[in-house]
Amino acid sequence: MHVGSIHGGMHTDGVVRALLSDPRRPETAYAGTDMGPYRSDDLGAKWRTTILVVLVAIALPLTPLAGTLGFVPLPASYFLFLGGEAVTYLVVVEVLKRRVMSGLAPL
Repeated sequence: MHVGSIHGGMHTDGVVRALLSDPRRPETAYAGTDMGPYRSDDLGAKWRTTILVVLVAIALPLTPLAGTLGFVPLPASYFLFLGGEAVTYLVVVEVLKRRVMSGLAPL
């Protein structure tokens, strides 16, 4: 049986039915989905690191270091635009993915 890597992206239509951690390797977790099994080898550490970096980048212009580094806070309208762009991107990717996947036979 092939186990897909969560790093490669778990199929968004898959419903997680079970989660299991590996007692011998605590950094490894398995997700049983209706689309097949998936494995994560870092329990989402890359996602946590990415989110932390983004939060630091957003907060840094609001700290006392901002003046020293020449940073200025971005206007709220920028974040509204960014959120709208992110949602638009995710919707377009999902629509295109569904069109592509509907033309492929299941593995």
